[in-house]
Amino acid sequence: MAYTISEKGSDLTTINFKDVNGQDLPDKIPKVKQGSLSWMPNNKGIFYSKYIQTKKHSTNESTITKKDEYHTLFYHPLGSNQDILIADFRELDDPNLNIVGSVSRDGRFLFVYVYDRDNANTIYYLDLNSINFKIHRRPPLTLLIHDTRAFFVILDYDHETESAIVLTDHSAPNRKLIRIKITTAMLGCAHWETLIAEDPKRALESVVPVAGDKLMVIYIEDVKTFLYVHCYKTGKLLYKISLGIGTVSQCYGDREDTEAFFSFNSFLEAPTIYRADFSLVAKTSLLQLEQIPIFIIARKDVKRNGQNPTLLYGYGGFNIPVLPSYSSHRNIFVKHFHGIVAIANIRGGGEYGEHWHECGARENKQNVFDDFISAAEFLIRNKFTSPKKLAIQGGSNGGLLVAACSHQRPELFGAVINQVGVMDMLRFHKFTVGSFWISEYGDPEKSSEFEYIFRYSPLHNIRLPRGVQWPATLLITGDHDDRVVPSHTLKYAAQLYHYLKKSEIKLIQRNPILVNIETNTGHGAGKPRDKIIEELVDIMSFLQRVLQLKWYEDFTYGSSMSSSSSTCPPQMTFCRYAFFLHSSPFLNLP
Repeated sequence: MAYTISEKGSDLTTINFKDVNGQDLPDKIPKVKQGSLSWMPNNKGIFYSKYIQTKKHSTNESTITKKDEYHTLFYHPLGSNQDILIADFRELDDPNLNIVGSVSRDGRFLFVYVYDRDNANTIYYLDLNSINFKIHRRPPLTLLIHDTRAFFVILDYDHETESAIVLTDHSAPNRKLIRIKITTAMLGCAHWETLIAEDPKRALESVVPVAGDKLMVIYIEDVKTFLYVHCYKTGKLLYKISLGIGTVSQCYGDREDTEAFFSFNSFLEAPTIYRADFSLVAKTSLLQLEQIPIFIIARKDVKRNGQNPTLLYGYGGFNIPVLPSYSSHRNIFVKHFHGIVAIANIRGGGEYGEHWHECGARENKQNVFDDFISAAEFLIRNKFTSPKKLAIQGGSNGGLLVAACSHQRPELFGAVINQVGVMDMLRFHKFTVGSFWISEYGDPEKSSEFEYIFRYSPLHNIRLPRGVQWPATLLITGDHDDRVVPSHTLKYAAQLYHYLKKSEIKLIQRNPILVNIETNTGHGAGKPRDKIIEELVDIMSFLQRVLQLKWYEDFTYGSSMSSSSSTCPPQMTFCRYAFFLHSSPFLNLP
């Protein structure tokens, strides 16, 4: 067994090994980052990826902030202190390539993925039956697929037909599923077979081959995930697995087994693992669904009087959809503060496929902020809340979102929760993996792209309309965050402090600006439960103070009855509201 350990929240990990009896093995592989692990079929070694040291990195440069370059694939034979180089593309003179190795299900091939900053990739393969790893020499790779504008992921290789099932966005922004022959794939798309064609209204999220002749297929439809079963050989739809509104994730299965497992959760249902027995699943009809750009979670007896404390969340980037998911702290906000939680599915995410993403990327980034601001205006206009009771929350790219929106419309918000946000948009690409974000934000070193990035960069746009306070703000970062390095938050906090000390602003500013620097934590991955709880307590306490919230021990609205009361509390629910944002994303997408 191989497992990784991260210290202080870092993305850098150390690979450790145990045998099946739980005995620790002496092998250790340090400083592994950005890659998956894949075992040899005989379990005598493992493939892994790491960034290699180069002369461009000075010896006194911080390991947290230095730029990651030259990702490389290695093979580690168990019991050996000499690893074998598998893939190294330094000769291409592109330090930003990302390399991942994956062994096919039958153990015959190693597929080597080489990603560029735009997430397009090239795939090579290595016939493991023809390689003698006892000879410590770099093996030759064979090119399988090359396209500088698309990504490809091999989901399954069938040795009987010598073909592979591949998920791709080649000429299909919402993705499609194809079958390729190993021997003819390089001849071009005319030699590829389409199994599941692109759907212009749904995004194909993932596919898992299971139960011999079936495919579990997850689609994102109108900001929710749905699970379907297709035929492995033809791609034909067989039936839908009905689960209700929520998010399906973490699908696991094997073609040699009739069972598969997946996780499902929603706003009100905690993550639950389901077992699917494909010999028993019944056929169901497909549903046509309406568009839902915002979710509102509230108690059934909520009154639209403009006085409800409301927490508005958004992300809007990197083609990542914000889907229904269980959140204990949001449910606490609804149950015990009698609040409302709103999830805005703004452009830049993956809720409606690649076109939706592109409408919020690079020169279109302002659309993301306009959408989020319009969501806030919608909540205020329809008397769900008021500016003094409205808090906004976002993390990482979402931290950029809430910072930019609080700059552009500070009068709309009573509180801002900004977690590990990207604040310095003119230098984000100079630290760790930041260069991989250029395809999302643009390149600030190009004059044409610098202009639109500078216009919204939080660090460089701290200003207020006359007579308006800065919203109460809680900034959170981790001192070992090596993804969005803490200097983003620290520089922003220092600049904000300097600005608010100006005499004309100091006279009216009463809202608190707080910075929480978590020690021995990173961007969030692997954060211990006690650290998570501490952060959530800080957030809830901050919101309670600045929004002047009252804590209710039971669910009864307007009452402080004890938990022993026999009164039946009203159930929580979530409402669905379709609305056209300021820039009419459903009518006139750019």
